[in-house]
Amino acid sequence: MSPMKRLVLVLGGLALAVVAQRGLASKAFTPLDGVLLYAAASALFLWGAPPRPQEEGGSPLPRVRDRRVWALAGAGLACGIAAGSLFWRNWADPLALALWVGSVLLFGGAAFLADQEPGPRRAPPREVPRRWEWLLLACIVLLAFAVRAWRVDLYPNGCQSDECNNGMDALWWLQGMPYTPFRLTNEGQATLFTYIIALFFRLFGASVATMRLASAVVGAVTVGAFYFMARDLYGDRAALLGTALLAGSRWHLTFSRIVYEAILTPLCEVLAFWFLLRGLRDRRWRDLVLAGMALGLGLHTYTAFRAVPLVVLGFLVALALVERPTVRQTWPGLLAGAAGMLLVLNPLGLYAVRYPQQFMGRTIHISVFHEVQAVGNWSPVWSNLRKTLGMFHYQGDPASLHNLPGAPMLDVWVGALVVLGVAYALWHWRRREHLLYLFWAAGVLALGVLSAAHEAPTSRRTIGLIPLLYLLATLALERVWQAFRAAWRGRGEAVLTSFLATLAVASGVGNAYTYFAKQAVHPAVWAAYSPNESAVGRYLAGLQREPRIFLAQEFQRHSAIHFIARDPEYEVFNLAQHLPLRDPDGRDVLYILDPVGEKALPLFQRFYPQAQVEFHRDRYGYPLFISIWVPAEQVTASQGVTGRYFASPEGEGEPVLVRRDAQIAFDWTEEPPLKPPFSVQWEGAFLASEYGDYTFEVRAPGSMALRIDGLEVARTEGGIGAGHLQLAGGFHDLEVTAVITEAGGPVHVAVRGPGLPGGPVPTSHLYNLKVPPNGLIGYYRRGTGWDGPPQAIQVDWFIFPNDILPAPFSIEWRGKIRAPVTGLYTFGTNSDDGSYVYIDGQLVVDNGGSHGSQYREGQIVLEEGFHDLVVQYFQEIGSREMELWWVPPGGPREIVPLEALWTGFGEAPAAAPPAAAPAAPAPPTPSAPAVGALEVAFDRAWGSQGAEPGQFQDPRGVAVDAAGNVYVADTGNRRVQKFAPDGALLQVFGEDADLKEPFDLAVAPDGHLYVLDPQSDNVALFGPDGEYLGRLAVGIGLFRPRGLAVDAAGNLYIADTGGSRVLKLAPTGQVLAEVCPAGDGAGRVRQPTDVAVASDGSLYVVDPSLRLLQRLDAQGRYLGGWTIPAANTFDGPHLAFHPSGLLLMTEPEGHQVQAYDAGGRLVAAWGGAGSGPGQFAKPIGIAVGPGGEVLVTDPLNHRVQQFLPK
Repeated sequence: MSPMKRLVLVLGGLALAVVAQRGLASKAFTPLDGVLLYAAASALFLWGAPPRPQEEGGSPLPRVRDRRVWALAGAGLACGIAAGSLFWRNWADPLALALWVGSVLLFGGAAFLADQEPGPRRAPPREVPRRWEWLLLACIVLLAFAVRAWRVDLYPNGCQSDECNNGMDALWWLQGMPYTPFRLTNEGQATLFTYIIALFFRLFGASVATMRLASAVVGAVTVGAFYFMARDLYGDRAALLGTALLAGSRWHLTFSRIVYEAILTPLCEVLAFWFLLRGLRDRRWRDLVLAGMALGLGLHTYTAFRAVPLVVLGFLVALALVERPTVRQTWPGLLAGAAGMLLVLNPLGLYAVRYPQQFMGRTIHISVFHEVQAVGNWSPVWSNLRKTLGMFHYQGDPASLHNLPGAPMLDVWVGALVVLGVAYALWHWRRREHLLYLFWAAGVLALGVLSAAHEAPTSRRTIGLIPLLYLLATLALERVWQAFRAAWRGRGEAVLTSFLATLAVASGVGNAYTYFAKQAVHPAVWAAYSPNESAVGRYLAGLQREPRIFLAQEFQRHSAIHFIARDPEYEVFNLAQHLPLRDPDGRDVLYILDPVGEKALPLFQRFYPQAQVEFHRDRYGYPLFISIWVPAEQVTASQGVTGRYFASPEGEGEPVLVRRDAQIAFDWTEEPPLKPPFSVQWEGAFLASEYGDYTFEVRAPGSMALRIDGLEVARTEGGIGAGHLQLAGGFHDLEVTAVITEAGGPVHVAVRGPGLPGGPVPTSHLYNLKVPPNGLIGYYRRGTGWDGPPQAIQVDWFIFPNDILPAPFSIEWRGKIRAPVTGLYTFGTNSDDGSYVYIDGQLVVDNGGSHGSQYREGQIVLEEGFHDLVVQYFQEIGSREMELWWVPPGGPREIVPLEALWTGFGEAPAAAPPAAAPAAPAPPTPSAPAVGALEVAFDRAWGSQGAEPGQFQDPRGVAVDAAGNVYVADTGNRRVQKFAPDGALLQVFGEDADLKEPFDLAVAPDGHLYVLDPQSDNVALFGPDGEYLGRLAVGIGLFRPRGLAVDAAGNLYIADTGGSRVLKLAPTGQVLAEVCPAGDGAGRVRQPTDVAVASDGSLYVVDPSLRLLQRLDAQGRYLGGWTIPAANTFDGPHLAFHPSGLLLMTEPEGHQVQAYDAGGRLVAAWGGAGSGPGQFAKPIGIAVGPGGEVLVTDPLNHRVQQFLPK
């Protein structure tokens, strides 16, 4: 074939590949379309690509005759063995560390000495002048570093907990923590990366930006190392172009700006494979030993690198079959390389042997085989394989930490070149490097395929593919270059060089733009890096003064705060103990609250009216935290009591003197404040430090009376009076009146009780505030059963998981709640762990069981007035949370205000709590078949995998019209199928609409069908008979929406998954409202996957990224919410209402359908893993027919199942 024909075929294949990738990236093509186009492009490319010259056979490794080599090698091995024996006893033994480093240096030196007379190098000839080569490489590496290091203080925003955990480890190394090769940080990881961070801290200071700088440097070094490997394989010209493409890779750029040890994986792979291939080619001891050492070093990095030695082993076995002379001539060097790997691995390998469970714990935890066992088939593996293969060109990593959610990992140009490179490598698989590529790809792809299904596809575990993909792209470029060079020399070479250089620049600029203008500022990405905790850390780090800090419980122990603010000294805020402050130490006081803490602001303002309150928000206006700064003088001013002095004994008129008295303890023998007779009224609060008996004494030269919580406790008409009562811990209203009829004699109020040995009430127990009779009496007990004697009894103004006792503990709050009007009340608790609410002895909220943060509701009709209230909460282990919410008739959903809670109308609490509330029932447990309020029976299933009418390929959405006809979104076949109520196929339509990815369906009241098309980012409209009517929601900025619903008026609701919002549209497509904006708080979403509309107009929105199902009113105001099982946002849960009033939700990862009542109580569940009748591999879409029949799609089983109510 003539060179020009070859060039035309090669360029034609490249052009067709670019078309295929553009179509896949824009979702204009289905995956099948893309595969077919890529197959055609690959065929053209292979037909035209000129063959590469075969490598000549080499001579054996140089024979080692120098005794110094054997001496050095033997000394290195001996030092390694000695180091290992010392490491086994003590990882931090300085001698062991010295011997370990010495063993590596000695053995490496022996390898270099063994190559005193190496054979000739057979690298491709140089085509670029040496000066230009180094200049261009320097520019590429510097640009790679610049784009990785630019604004690392801002992009990505914040510092995710795993990143800051690495930073904390690095600080501990600098503080002298003994060496260990492995720590349980972030569920277990090797420590090499954190030692690198520690080095950067030593050089540049400890900060988030410095940590990210370390990753950026590793990323830039990887780019430089990649060039040398690519040059050895494909020559300097193609290597420069491939290196430029890697420098601009958005995938590599992202991880070069994250503080993950995974960024070391590509670097160690490049070094290991470069030295391995060079050693096999040039027969050099040093290269083979360096390859082994690079493998050993890589094992000190990311857990996923553990697959790489297996890749090398498989490659060498295959090479022994394909190139037996090569392995026969180099096996001593390969053994030396293995020894070098073991020497570098020494301490970590011993750790793995000694603590295998810790070393392998994370790997076992994330294995997909847990799901395979649960399902009973291999569908999770095949699903992972499909997603992983599609992540490069079609649908990328959905995790906001690692990617622009869902965007392909490769840009258009690189994606096209990679496919052509893959085709060429497979066609010429016997070449040594191509054989390595096959095992490299299989080994690293397996890491993504065999990981937990809900995380697939994952760009983090498959990060080791980055060098391989860009080597394949370089291979394709080199073949294009050679075809062009053979057909068009001279000026043509310059033209092609300019074109390819422009391509590389355009690729890099496009990737940089996508990262900085789209990915880094995407709300979901912004929210992924612990923005609240990072903002708190930055705020604390920037304080110019050193106040006494009280930190909200939600923020405690978060690594972002500890790292950024350098382990700030703080106390965990306990509302019941720290407001107002009991034990001031002369410093200003700073309270840091989470956004929910806004509910407590009125209480702060009551105690500290001059406090500086500041709301801290992010760039989108979402609240991050609240800071409340209280000056020391205001803290002091809050203590004592207010005395009003009147000139008359009757205390009439305006007081002559008003002042703050630190105590009620005076001797007015010589200097009374007024001339007798006069009267005084003292008001304030008495702090009972704990529950118990308190004896009060009043003394005055005249009459004096003391009232606590409105009850008269002690009185005297001249002299001394005393009385006692039992008080719960906390604040109690205090009133003292005195009439001083004559000068002389002491005046005081004294107390004796728990913690108070007797004498005048000290200032630390008097507060200058008016205490209302609001709140509840809290009974605190050890254990989780609310039984046994209380360890503490106190007045609590808020329902809160107070840390008075160590876990496990239980709290029971008792008192009364005031219903302002007669009507239906909704009560709810958000708790971690269990909680219950009883009103007038009736169980209203059942949120029992051991669980994470979970919201549950219940309803009760209350008459206006006061009702007995009992709230129970228990905490076992881990995080804790407890909130009491209500929705009064006609009112909003809110935390029950203090004004609605009453301790008991001024009566002191009994010594023991009232009789226990009725025993709380056990929380319902889902089972199959359905139980509880809804019972269903399997009726029929239809569909099988295929493209014929009635068959499905990955069916997703399902809808039912008023006549009971069923519409199914046949996603993989890019069409909609309509079935009769009995399952008979009626119609197949959608081809004329050019559907890219029909995902969800909704039938309007007038019979029109809406089809959500995420890849087109809009909605297709069809008539009742399937006629295509056009597109809606065009140009409104949707980004990969996954859920659709229609209300009774025909308005559309779209769960804009990638856009982090829920939109309400008119039937004509105009946007009416954003009912759910982006964020993590109540009524906000991060990546919603579906929305459902209830008959009363209220909305239910499911968001698997937040693990939350929320209920909103018709205006989008938050009414409630509860946690849901984990799922990813592509295979996310969907919703439908049943005529019984229950909300049905698919649980894809749990292989079942769940039914909830209006309060979020799980009342039924059915399904199970499998492919039998009534079983699911991964249920996604759900709809309910007019007769209560439930339709569920199962994309992995390629079918629809129908269930009928019993």
